[in-house]
Amino acid sequence: MTFDETSYLVPSVDKPNKIAVNIAEVVKAEARLSEIAIVNSHKAPELLATFNQAWLELNRIVTMLTYERNKADTAQKGAKANAILCCNDAAILAKGHKKASADLREAVSELDPEVLRFSDMLNELEALLGYLKGKQEAFRKGFQAVKELLDRGHLPNEKYGDANRPQAFSQRPVEDDNDGLTLPNGFGAR
Repeated sequence: MTFDETSYLVPSVDKPNKIAVNIAEVVKAEARLSEIAIVNSHKAPELLATFNQAWLELNRIVTMLTYERNKADTAQKGAKANAILCCNDAAILAKGHKKASADLREAVSELDPEVLRFSDMLNELEALLGYLKGKQEAFRKGFQAVKELLDRGHLPNEKYGDANRPQAFSQRPVEDDNDGLTLPNGFGAR
């Protein structure tokens, strides 16, 4: 598997060339996950749409790669079965052993070049799937976080004007909750 931050070349069992997987748009959307900390009511719908679109794109890619992984798994099992079937007494003698056993046939089949090739392919696909599923989960959680903030009404308005500006400290009323705290003069004591 070769990759950079936005594209991957992944193996395929039945294609002569590797499959190109481009996640450039997903990477752009991933950079926006940090915007959850500063989202406002105006930006929230657009951010929700961005996270949803990235999740859908990753779902498409993960589905395609899962299909490729399943084909690699089937090919590996077939190659292993062929290797075991070809592991007769003559093959065992050629490896320097006197008598074939189930364990010996299993060991010889694990070292078969085709079995190793499909095992590597399977491992590569599993690693990439795990990585992309993690990104997909981040978008799901980001979407949920923005949606929850939006639903609770905890987002500031779109305009950071006078309506959202805090009052000057000396003008701020101080609640007297009788907790025994004595405030210095000028700090809103009534």
